[in-house]
Amino acid sequence: MNKLLKKIDSIDFSGKKFKAFIFIIVALVMFTFFYVRSRTAFDATSKVIKNSSVIKLENGVEVKQQLPIKNQKLQGLQLQFDTYGKENRGTLHIKIYEDDSVIKEWEFEAGRLPGLGYNEGYYSFGLDELYSTDASKEYYFTVSEDYQGDNAVGICTSSDGTICYKVMKTDTSLRMKVLIIAFIIFAAIIAMVILNVDERIIMITLLVSFGLIYFWLCPVGMAPDETNHFYRAYEISQGGLISKHMGESGVGGNTFPAALKEYKDSKAELNWDETLDYKFGNTSLYSAISYLPQATGIKIADIFTNNVKAIFYGGRLGNFIVSMFLCIMALWIIPFGRKVLFMVMMFPLTMQEMISMSTDGFTIGLSFMLLAYILYVSYREKDLGKKEIAILTALCIMLSLTKIIYVVLVLLVFMVPNKKLGEGRKWAIFKFGVPALCVILNLVWLVISSGYLVEFRPGVDSAAQVKYILTHIHLYYATAVSTTMETGMYYVETMFGTYMGQLEIAIVPMVWVTFLILFVYEIVDSRDVPVKAHRYDMFILLSVFLTCMALLYTSLYVQWTPLQNPSIEGIQGRYFIPTIPLLALACMYGINIREVRAGNVSRYSKKASYYFVFLALLNGITVLDMILYYLCE
Repeated sequence: MNKLLKKIDSIDFSGKKFKAFIFIIVALVMFTFFYVRSRTAFDATSKVIKNSSVIKLENGVEVKQQLPIKNQKLQGLQLQFDTYGKENRGTLHIKIYEDDSVIKEWEFEAGRLPGLGYNEGYYSFGLDELYSTDASKEYYFTVSEDYQGDNAVGICTSSDGTICYKVMKTDTSLRMKVLIIAFIIFAAIIAMVILNVDERIIMITLLVSFGLIYFWLCPVGMAPDETNHFYRAYEISQGGLISKHMGESGVGGNTFPAALKEYKDSKAELNWDETLDYKFGNTSLYSAISYLPQATGIKIADIFTNNVKAIFYGGRLGNFIVSMFLCIMALWIIPFGRKVLFMVMMFPLTMQEMISMSTDGFTIGLSFMLLAYILYVSYREKDLGKKEIAILTALCIMLSLTKIIYVVLVLLVFMVPNKKLGEGRKWAIFKFGVPALCVILNLVWLVISSGYLVEFRPGVDSAAQVKYILTHIHLYYATAVSTTMETGMYYVETMFGTYMGQLEIAIVPMVWVTFLILFVYEIVDSRDVPVKAHRYDMFILLSVFLTCMALLYTSLYVQWTPLQNPSIEGIQGRYFIPTIPLLALACMYGINIREVRAGNVSRYSKKASYYFVFLALLNGITVLDMILYYLCE
């Protein structure tokens, strides 16, 4: 015992080798969480078939059903029976065939079926081991029962005669691919952390890697309103910067090839001889700038192919490349707050928007780049030149024209010290001129797009909503406060990614809870704000954030909420992503000011080892949950 204690006492717990060893162990343990989750993430059942009738399984009656399974690992079947409310006798016989050979036969006592009648649950019949199916062979199953007397067992069928069944299957090929990719990512993180690689390189590696994974696994049309975003982006790629008014309502839209709506069909081809009127009023409200990356990708794809799905992916790829580039540049140049900004980029919902056809990805990238560039030019010693002013102006104009509620973000230019903008009143020309220009451009587009403001939802009257707000500000304020109090947690959950796709893919709560804990921890623990933080930066960040939230609430009250509704409808967590770094930095500034007053020296450690592993794990689990959802479709 004494020898053991001496051995332990001789270990250098502060040494680099020991810390590296502990980090490797912890990282591998965290990988086991992913591995365990993956054991069931690739087990799926086919869609539920809605029953509408019953075939009574009298003696001698055998029903047969084809199984559309090819190149999959078959686990078994689930069948839906009807007992007509009776206790039955006899034995049910269920057989699965490969061509004419029986793969598996089950004998099931009819008396085990509870006499609950129609719409009973599914009963599972599992194989002893996974069975590999062959694309060149036919698969089907049969059901019969052998009782000679008065029995009442039936098999449920749909309106088209299909037996109500669900195939239990496992995609082992996809699981192996995902596990290999996951192991490579975890191994890369471990290696880069131990080798003390620049944290920016690690961040960019993770960001691009997971971006490509989401791009690979997320099917077309899965993001909110992605179909209408595709139509608007396609319209712009064809030169239609402003939508047409369609039908009696005057809703925004245009005329395109009929095949465009078949973008999920890999065989669909564009044919301008067969056209169709498309209506996409909600996305007609967006300016052409919002879809610049998507429209460019669509245009390039359109040159090389008429395949609609390929053109759709061209738009997605354009959005992904531009959004990712903006995020990478923001990470590279931002002087502080990098870890918090990177975490927001790694939110699963941020990833989804960047790989989709939505305008949110481009908006998020522009907002992050604008914030990072302003901090970069503000806290360096060199003054701004014509190049920096031109870049800031371009970023402000583009961001303000993506979504009108984010025009407030251009006020971040007031964080740039006056002395860095030149002699005399040059600072005033820039600081007041750029926001004024952005507001004017937004007003011009607002006049144009207001023609597409038709009633999207019953009870919504935009003109009446605006009038009500102006004449009842105190009541509207109370509505906004009560909405936040009642549904604020939902905004937090959806921002961190508790619901993916069109909010129908539920991710295990552990993901958003852990993200929230890490996010708060990084804000509270971070000490990488410069010791001499600018005097009004905290106030500007907080003011811009709150003003942007006010515009968000108001825009959705005007366009989406019935008049005098007790709460504001349509708010989702993804709308907060472009602005949440502002709130985080404002908190960090506050902590920094308190630290400086207390006489503490600012400290910052670039060794964020466990931080990177956590972000990889959380995104990995999200990916697994999304895979399970789509396998079960």
